[in-house]
Amino acid sequence: MDTFQQVGSVMKRSCITLLVLWGSWIFVADPSIAEESADDSAVVDSSTTDNAIKTWSVSLNNAPIRTFISQVSDITGYSFIVDPRVKGNVTVVSKAPMTSEEVYELFQTVLGVHGYTAVPGNGVIKLVPNTGAKQDTIRMCKDINTSELVTCVIPIKNTSAIELVPILRPLIPQYGHLAGVASANSLIITDHSNNVKRIMGIIAKLDGAGSEEMEVIQLKSAGVNDMVEMLANLEPVDTGNNAKSGGSGGRVTVVADDRTNRLILKGEKSARARIRSLVEDLDKPSEYSGATKVIHLRYAEAAKVAELLKNLSSEQSQSRSRSKGGSS
Repeated sequence: MDTFQQVGSVMKRSCITLLVLWGSWIFVADPSIAEESADDSAVVDSSTTDNAIKTWSVSLNNAPIRTFISQVSDITGYSFIVDPRVKGNVTVVSKAPMTSEEVYELFQTVLGVHGYTAVPGNGVIKLVPNTGAKQDTIRMCKDINTSELVTCVIPIKNTSAIELVPILRPLIPQYGHLAGVASANSLIITDHSNNVKRIMGIIAKLDGAGSEEMEVIQLKSAGVNDMVEMLANLEPVDTGNNAKSGGSGGRVTVVADDRTNRLILKGEKSARARIRSLVEDLDKPSEYSGATKVIHLRYAEAAKVAELLKNLSSEQSQSRSRSKGGSS
């Protein structure tokens, strides 16, 4: 075999073939090698746009996650500390060019899909499993445009924070955290920032100030203090007293106006309508209430007639008591 045949044989066995495509240099694995390693291939191509912005295209096919981490570190310049429990293979199919920030956002999403998260520290980023990450040093949420694990304190203005906890808890994953602080009427949430942003949108709708309105009900027959006492026993309302002391956070607050015998209601529209209907049913004149009437006598003396009527009333009372005793 001459020298040229030997050189040709070596070139055929080469694992790397150099191609020129669209003015960029791309290294492509030899087909035989690529076929053998198709299950763990990882390709990250770079290009430059007309505005001199460098972009990357990421394509992973069952590639080791640590290879992906190394590539992301080269692209973004971030330093990662990888927990020993972070392992496995990942697959990402993406044709669109991405900037370094978009690549890191994609990286965080891939970590979340596989049960891992990125926790920023002092100059480094720790890659750890989601479980137990909430006990780590997690960033407080100021800018929630990323997919990082964050802790947010959300003040509640018009609703009881404690009442929102059982409503929102099913939306928090097991590795997250949700708690209500009654004294500050606030929620504490630890979760990935994209889910926190979604929950904040739900809270904004539930805590809308537009649903909290006031109305005044004028009582005609019942006393306002008696009415407030009855409502406190019948409905989940806050009266003036327990509202000041941080009561149960009912949906309707009821305050008595003694001077004008009126009720002041504050709360959600449907709840106020229910309380108003109950007040209208209770505010009825009593059929057994006593009354005073003045009768002018024309001929008899008022003192003698009063004494006579008093004796008649006494005799009737005694007669009723004897009849009840005989019947028993």
